Amino acid sequence: MRLYLLEEEWASDKERRALEAAQSACSASSASLDLATRRSYNRFPMKTIRFTKTNRKMDVVEYEADGKLVARLENPKQGIIPHDLVHAIIESTLGVRGFTDLIFDGQKPEFAMKVDGEAWLAESMVEAIQGMLWSGTLDHKQFTDWVATICSQRNVPSAEISTEEFFELELKIDEMTQKWKRLEVDSALEFAWPK
Repeated sequence: MRLYLLEEEWASDKERRALEAAQSACSASSASLDLATRRSYNRFPMKTIRFTKTNRKMDVVEYEADGKLVARLENPKQGIIPHDLVHAIIESTLGVRGFTDLIFDGQKPEFAMKVDGEAWLAESMVEAIQGMLWSGTLDHKQFTDWVATICSQRNVPSAEISTEEFFELELKIDEMTQKWKRLEVDSALEFAWPK
């Protein structure tokens, strides 16, 4: 799934088709969709994760749905992009259900990982990518091997990631890493959640 950051773009083909169906239904009844209605079909509900870089040991992460704060967390600085940003990239790029989905589903952050076994696959992927970011190299085979090993240790199923999927993941991680590095202290990076 492609991540769209611009308001005018569609978050997914499914949502585009939903709007087209609604427009057809309204046309048939001589009604029309106003801009507010159209926007409600674009990424419904609108979900955003805001990563604020601080000059402290922790950066701030805020999860919002329809302009309302869902959760506010702190991520320890690690010399790479924030842990929750790695989650958001992996989960949105690979379509894996994980911590980010659980937060937006209303789970309390401290209990999120205890209630959903599927989320451990995403966590395993995050740990593999973080290890690779610390080493300075992203490699598909190494990623696949590390994820399989971590999942095996946790006794959860692993997943096969194609070369194409990994390349898309690598591009998104590189893009967000560059944006994070350029971000000034007390500034925020917003990530539109496409799910």
